[in-house]
Amino acid sequence: MRRDAPGRRFPIADGADCSRRNALFRKLPYVFAGCIGNQDPAAPDGQGGVGMQRQGLSFAVSDDLLSGDVSVTRYENASRNFTTRSAASGPAQLPAGSLPDAPACSARLAADVSAADGFFPGSAGDGNVRRSSVRPAGLPVRMEYFDSAKCADLIPVGEPVVSSAAAAPGYDVLTPAGAEASFTVAADSVSRSAAGDVLLPGLMPEVEYMYGCSPTALAMLLGYYDLYGYDDADYSNIVEGDVDVHSRGSDGNIYNMNEFDSVLGRLVASRDYVERFYERDGRETTPEQELPYTFVGGGVDGGVSQVDISLWNCLADYLGTGQYWRGNPNTGSTFYLDVTLNDILSWYETATFKGDGYTRELDLRFTSSVYGINLYVESRGYSLDGDRTGTFYVDGCGGSFTFEDYMREIDAGRPVLIGTTSHSMVGYGYNKDTREIIFDDTYFSNQRMAWNGIYNYGGSMQQLIDITVITLEGGTPGGSATGKLVISKAYNEMVESERDVVVRATGSIVADGPAALRLLADNLTVTLEGGSLSGTGSSGNAAISFVNSTVPASGSVFFTGGTVSLSSRASGVGSAAGIAGYGLTVRFSESAAGAAGISIKVGAGTGAGRSYYGIQADGGILKVNGDFGGVIEVDGDHTVFSAMRSAQSYVLYGGSVQIGGKFGGTLTARSLANSAASGEIPADAGATGIFARESVSVTGTLSGSWIVRAAGGSDNAASGGTATATGVRGSWIDIFAMDAKMEVRADGSGVNFGAVASGIDAEFTLRLDRFTGSLNVIARSEGGEVGGNAYAVSGREIIGNFGGTVIANGSDDSCAIRAETSLQATVTGTLFSGAWNRPDELPAKLRNFRTYRNELLAATRDRYAISAGGDAQLAFDGTALVLGGISIDSGSLNFSANASVYGDLVSARSVSMNISLRNTQSNHVFLTAGQVSSTLGTITVDADGADFGSYTLVDSAAYAAESVTLAGSFGKVELSVGASHAVGNTVYTLIQDDTRLRLSIEKGNEPEDPDDPGSSGLVMSGRPSVSVRNGVATISWEPATGEGSVYGYSIRVNEKTYFSSSEHYSVALAYGNYTCSVQAIERDGGRRSKWSEEKVFMVGDTEAPVLSFDPSSSVNGSEVTISWMPGTDNIGVEGYLLKIGDREYSVNGTSFTVALGAGEYSYTLRAFDACGNLSEPTTPQSFRIADVESPVFADLPNVSIYGRSFTISWKPAEDNVGVAGYEVTVNGVTYQTGLETSFTLSGQAAGDYSYQVTARDAAGNAASTELRSFTLEEGAPDRYFRKLSGELSAASPAVSFGSFPLLPGWYTLAGDFSGLNAKISVVDERGKTVGRASVKNGVLNFKKPLLLDGACSIRVDSSDKGKSSGDFSLELSGSVFTKGDNSDDEISRLTDAHRITVGDTAGSLISGEWVGYGDAVDYRAVTFGNAGKYTFSINATDAAKLTVWTLRPNGRLKALKKVSVKAGTSGGIAGLLLDAGTYYLSVESANAKKGGSADYDVSLDGASTFFTKGDNRDDDPGALPGEFRTALDGNGGRLIDNGWVGYGDAVDYRELEVTRAGAYTFTLSGAADAVKLTLFSEDETGKRRKLKSVSVKNGSGSIEALELGTELRYLAAVESSTAKKGGGTDYSLDFACLPPSASASADLDSWRSASVALDCYEQPSLPGPASELSAAGCSAGLGWSDETKKGNGLLA
Repeated sequence: MRRDAPGRRFPIADGADCSRRNALFRKLPYVFAGCIGNQDPAAPDGQGGVGMQRQGLSFAVSDDLLSGDVSVTRYENASRNFTTRSAASGPAQLPAGSLPDAPACSARLAADVSAADGFFPGSAGDGNVRRSSVRPAGLPVRMEYFDSAKCADLIPVGEPVVSSAAAAPGYDVLTPAGAEASFTVAADSVSRSAAGDVLLPGLMPEVEYMYGCSPTALAMLLGYYDLYGYDDADYSNIVEGDVDVHSRGSDGNIYNMNEFDSVLGRLVASRDYVERFYERDGRETTPEQELPYTFVGGGVDGGVSQVDISLWNCLADYLGTGQYWRGNPNTGSTFYLDVTLNDILSWYETATFKGDGYTRELDLRFTSSVYGINLYVESRGYSLDGDRTGTFYVDGCGGSFTFEDYMREIDAGRPVLIGTTSHSMVGYGYNKDTREIIFDDTYFSNQRMAWNGIYNYGGSMQQLIDITVITLEGGTPGGSATGKLVISKAYNEMVESERDVVVRATGSIVADGPAALRLLADNLTVTLEGGSLSGTGSSGNAAISFVNSTVPASGSVFFTGGTVSLSSRASGVGSAAGIAGYGLTVRFSESAAGAAGISIKVGAGTGAGRSYYGIQADGGILKVNGDFGGVIEVDGDHTVFSAMRSAQSYVLYGGSVQIGGKFGGTLTARSLANSAASGEIPADAGATGIFARESVSVTGTLSGSWIVRAAGGSDNAASGGTATATGVRGSWIDIFAMDAKMEVRADGSGVNFGAVASGIDAEFTLRLDRFTGSLNVIARSEGGEVGGNAYAVSGREIIGNFGGTVIANGSDDSCAIRAETSLQATVTGTLFSGAWNRPDELPAKLRNFRTYRNELLAATRDRYAISAGGDAQLAFDGTALVLGGISIDSGSLNFSANASVYGDLVSARSVSMNISLRNTQSNHVFLTAGQVSSTLGTITVDADGADFGSYTLVDSAAYAAESVTLAGSFGKVELSVGASHAVGNTVYTLIQDDTRLRLSIEKGNEPEDPDDPGSSGLVMSGRPSVSVRNGVATISWEPATGEGSVYGYSIRVNEKTYFSSSEHYSVALAYGNYTCSVQAIERDGGRRSKWSEEKVFMVGDTEAPVLSFDPSSSVNGSEVTISWMPGTDNIGVEGYLLKIGDREYSVNGTSFTVALGAGEYSYTLRAFDACGNLSEPTTPQSFRIADVESPVFADLPNVSIYGRSFTISWKPAEDNVGVAGYEVTVNGVTYQTGLETSFTLSGQAAGDYSYQVTARDAAGNAASTELRSFTLEEGAPDRYFRKLSGELSAASPAVSFGSFPLLPGWYTLAGDFSGLNAKISVVDERGKTVGRASVKNGVLNFKKPLLLDGACSIRVDSSDKGKSSGDFSLELSGSVFTKGDNSDDEISRLTDAHRITVGDTAGSLISGEWVGYGDAVDYRAVTFGNAGKYTFSINATDAAKLTVWTLRPNGRLKALKKVSVKAGTSGGIAGLLLDAGTYYLSVESANAKKGGSADYDVSLDGASTFFTKGDNRDDDPGALPGEFRTALDGNGGRLIDNGWVGYGDAVDYRELEVTRAGAYTFTLSGAADAVKLTLFSEDETGKRRKLKSVSVKNGSGSIEALELGTELRYLAAVESSTAKKGGGTDYSLDFACLPPSASASADLDSWRSASVALDCYEQPSLPGPASELSAAGCSAGLGWSDETKKGNGLLA
């Protein structure tokens, strides 16, 4: 066989002469037959055919090979039969002869080519045979030949074409009788991996294809032996030069034939080889040109037959690749099958070639690639095992080499050559579970194919044929397994090596120094089969460090799959890393994935280290390959050191970072810093997941669980700092896929400590092809210049697809997606940008958006979720939810399905908005905004596929549109507000309702039927489905298929037909049995499909399902599974309603699993059928979710000191259930604070104090902050005092005093400067100079007290450059405002202590409170149990303002009324109408910024009116409880006794069920204010009609003689006419029935049939039976009509 040469494609000569053959046979039935001149394959030997059998080896040779004669010499021991294959451009061609007396080959050939034996002949009579009869069934082979200038007659190209039972066009599948077509095809050039892969240790060197696949694959194999050796021996000289594991072409994985500058490239082919045997002057070399370089002594005019080995300098020379005189075309090599090296060595045959005036004799062993491999190995000083080295047929081709044999070679550390139909590759791994082999196909590594399967190689289907085993001998034993340093035992000091290193599972290093393991040269490899490496160092440390001289070196680390632990700690001022070098390649084996497989932990020791790295490529490229699922934890904790430098932590760090495969596991970067109490060195804290100075490229998937956190605090304003946390940062970032759960958090606390958190941050371009994970970015700061800024995804230019959840939660600023210039984003997940004080609960709140809608919208107020400084193309699809506004320069917003955006829309230039209503639910709202830019252009709405209903395009009080562009398959039209447009039976109407711009889509009339059913190419499949609710049947069906465009559908229900443009339709039906079917209508021509199958259903099923057994529950951690037995029903159970606590779930199956928080839960179950009938609930059951989680403090507590008092305050701890209480321990004494988050001790003695805060939950779980301390200095209550001292001199002309916290107040400076000249500056926490003083000749000049709040620092500078020198003291004292309480400054922070409930009495609302400097505003939440007209009053000692607020649906406050009062006065808000509910009061100091101080009280005045009689249970006529329903049985009675309507309860309804028809009179009495009584009727479809009404200003009024029948439902409504103005009245409602007079008629029907003239105008009401016939002048037929103008006539 001959293999096709990859990368080199030769033209196919259609119709080539296939009668010219040469053949090489062997004893087994595996036969290769090629072209042999023009001879008849059936001719006997000596008549044009030569053959070979068991007794002797013979070669069939073209007798016009060189247009000369050929003779064959046979040695006596030549007795082996060989079959050839070639790896190049076709089956092997061998220029050799056979013994003249060998038996003729014709009979053997004829037998081997029969189709019954499994051979696949070519065209008739040409003997085009590929293989023997023992082969995988169903593999057709098509032989093609190409034209070659060198070997036109000798070089067929084998291209098998794989086909199954459905063969590819133009090919037949020939399968022998009884055989099954079965084989496996691998994907073309796709790198895949699977659990259970077993690979050779180390990295297989990668070589780009050059001048033949066999020398390329062999170079990789020999390079592996050079790097890693074999069988405890070193073979590092088998390749000249230092082998690089990455020798792909300089142009990457791209075809490149000229990599002569790499070590392995030169090994494959040399420039000499190319000129001698490949091409010269752009043309293929000819046999005559190759002759002088094949044999000793020159060309055709001289030379001898000895092959000239001295000229060989590359593997292509040794293999004979592309050498005509050794039987190979360009890029071709020859292998003999099922023979060993010893077989080849013992083979003595020659062939003599006679040319024009010259002859050459060839030793046929030189045609064997294995023979050439042996010569090369010997030239390098080694040898091969002759019995174990050879090429062997695999069992799928009838040979004996099995998959188990292949696994044994890999397990023994030996790579192999893999032979396929026309190609050679190097194998280095397998997967036993999938029976796949893993190999490098000379272009791509980590390829795989099934054993005995098919590999798709660049479009050519390659079948596995053979395996070449190469077993080395003669290596140098060196105590190492592979010529490397092997670590298999424990070391307690640093290990250094100039060789590659292998760490066994039993190896370990624990060292104190620069590294545990240090590699001292470039491009070394560490193979980690297991083991543990741990190091600490005072000036820097790494578990594994690559160093060349004193600078970082490049290297590789290979994790083979064992358990590995790497750890490093910096105990001094240096850095620490798990793995460190200049450029690094880190490869993880598949089996290494998993939580416990690999652990890399890096952190701070006892000193003050600076930077920490999981894996650090300091200046070069960091390549990470393979799947990782272990642990990388980088922890920089710098909270206790003085004179701190910044603390920085990184998981991955490099000049550039490249990640292939799936990189996940558990990854943590944590950095904590705290500046000292003195000094000016910043204590920045930085944590980064992935950092690259240039590019980050993820071609695989970024996965796993990431925690990136930076936190810091400062007690010194001169130092301060910033906490910066970043998930991924680089100049350019390109991520193919990301499903990671990543939390990025920055926290700054104390004085002048800011916080910035960034999720994915690119300096230039960021591309994120597929994001499906969660990115939670949090930044909280108490006082840094940069505040708490959170940016989830940012870059100059961004292109991305965002599913999953993206959160930007910043206390000061935030943005989910922020692009400096252009932005292209598709959002299908959730974006959040806002400030949420309890970040741990935010993801769960977002998942339940509808429940927490108002809270979430309040948190995103004035924030932008999306920002772009340039053009932005934004698409919102699916269930996209964007919380936060959009601020862009220009661009487009594209909405589809059920996407929603809540936030302002701001743009500098034109923005277009496009909405598709396909798959959108009715009543959906796309954009809800407080502000909409005027640059928003006309909205385009694509209505194709929309259901009937209403769709809100924009909900904003700031936006009013005149029209939209309505688009669809009908074209485009401009639709103005209030106008309608009809298409077929669909009517589109644009409506502007207050703040909402809506498009209403309603159903019109069905089009006429132009054709008979079945004339259309459309097809309806299956039968429709039906659900029934309250007498309304909803019919749905699958869309029509087939030819044609669907216009709509006809729906036939019994004898009636309806029309729908969508795949569902609802219709109200009377009780009964029904059948329905559906028919499709074509858009063009109106042709119709056949009707679908009929669906039978029933309306009026009143029998409820039955549940015979109670459900049961099973708790697993935080999850509970509830299961039950199926219910029964007369028709069928549709589903179940499971109620757990206050939540109800609809379930289709018989079990349900849900995760819940800790607590006790009860649950019940109900079954329902298609008509909505519900079973009785099951007996309530209960279960408990245990609480095992302790509370968590996000920040350390703070201490405020004034005088002899101090206050310890802290942020509330987070707990999965809730914190039950706090306790504070001061100097060993514990105080309980309940739920208060501050604690004050007054009148304390000066001295040192320690303190600690503990939080406990109801289950007893507790957590404590770390023990901290402070010093209480002398001072008086409500006074602040601090004494500072220093020295000024020429050497030290300035002294700074670090940041210290201050309570709000007025402060003064005093001091003793004894002859000094100086300037004093007071700087606030923002760095602003807020006060100055001067010292001249020792006299301090300080004129005006300072108004200070927060922290400040003081700087004293010599004003004469230190000429006046000496000691000084400075005193800062102040009168502080101690009444301030900032816990009520925002409504989102209010606690139960700030909430007030008002019943039905007036009184004090807020008493003894204070606002002023440092606490400018107080809020209270006031809940009114009743509607009322309320009066509020306020009195204050300083100017203040009282405001009453209501909370809008968007989460913003709206002021209802306000009043301002001057100092020492009072004022009020009178007569404010408020409905029952919650409102907010605010009291604001008018002089706060000037140091104002106001004590105040707020009360609810006695003039307030409480509407306590209101009852809202009867306000909804569609859901009236039973007590508000009355039967009218012909008698009279009272409908409503002592009723009340007015503000807060504007209307009362009563349902009337008439059991006896008659004329009824309804009388309303006792009204003290204007009311209206109205009677309505309602038919079975729910359609309501007004019958009659009467208005009463006060007193009473009636609706008289109103005829009511038994067939309808009736409603009586009593409505206050002045409710909106605060009106209200008591009332009663009575009714009476006026039956027919007994004297007039025996029954009502006969009375009605009488023809009586009745006067129906201006008749008074006549009480009693006699009045029934008293109105003369009307002619009564079947009924009477009330035509009375004043509504007081008789109605029958």
